[in-house]
Amino acid sequence: MSEADSKKFARRTQDHLNGYIKFADQKASILLTAQLAFIGLYSNIIKTSWENSASCFKLASAITILFGLIATGLAGWTIYPRTPDTQQGLMLWSGIKDMGETKYKKKIKSLESDDVFDEILDENHKLAIVAENKYRNLRISLISTGLMLLFALLAVILLL
Repeated sequence: MSEADSKKFARRTQDHLNGYIKFADQKASILLTAQLAFIGLYSNIIKTSWENSASCFKLASAITILFGLIATGLAGWTIYPRTPDTQQGLMLWSGIKDMGETKYKKKIKSLESDDVFDEILDENHKLAIVAENKYRNLRISLISTGLMLLFALLAVILLL
């Protein structure tokens, strides 16, 4: 692969990773909204039924709430911004801010082509780690959401 093709590929990879990270955040935001709405509705069922219900219902409800807390916590953690810095700190806002405007301008103007390419590659690696963590949390949140719904259904059946 030529140097130009390598650089083009690195930039496309960067765009791809950024898109996946944004998509994970969007999925987690929608999931979190649905989870919180469900927990709100389910808590009303619990509130009106708790006193006169069997211990099986109470146990299923407690497990439902537990999985709901796990699911919402992980969805929220997925959305939480993560901006790891690259080695030179030239591409992500925290590194740029910490460097200061004058030093940042000077450093950018003095960069060689290979330095820019290395910085992009460093960022791609960091973004891949961020994407992997976000999607792992999102998967566990989805599984916990499914278990929350399953135990809620069981609790409602036990209530009937």
